[in-house]
Amino acid sequence: MQHLPPKKLLAIAIVLSLLGFGAYTLFPAQPPMEPVRILFEGKAGNVLFDHQIHSEDYGLDCASCHHNLDYGDDTFSCLVCHEKDSEDPFMLSYMDALHDQCIQCHEDEQAGPVDCAACHSR
Repeated sequence: MQHLPPKKLLAIAIVLSLLGFGAYTLFPAQPPMEPVRILFEGKAGNVLFDHQIHSEDYGLDCASCHHNLDYGDDTFSCLVCHEKDSEDPFMLSYMDALHDQCIQCHEDEQAGPVDCAACHSR
């Protein structure tokens, strides 16, 4: 068996490295998938929100719930703006924002629970 000269091996290694780097930049890793379920903890009992059903099965886009988004923005938690115990009279507290958002949508769509026990587990 004949061995390749070191310069040829180095050239092959460089070419393969460049091909690998090119493939990596042309086909980047997939962005992280959105959450399947989100657990909201509350004094009245926890709420297990099925994010996947709302986004995929019901066809809601991100801005339906994550308001104040521009196209291409990353989504963020309600807690970024709505504090747990907000004293700002012009900003809903976290709990009030969630309740208003969920209940209003369920009433508008005439689907989904609107009473406490249907969402909150004990």
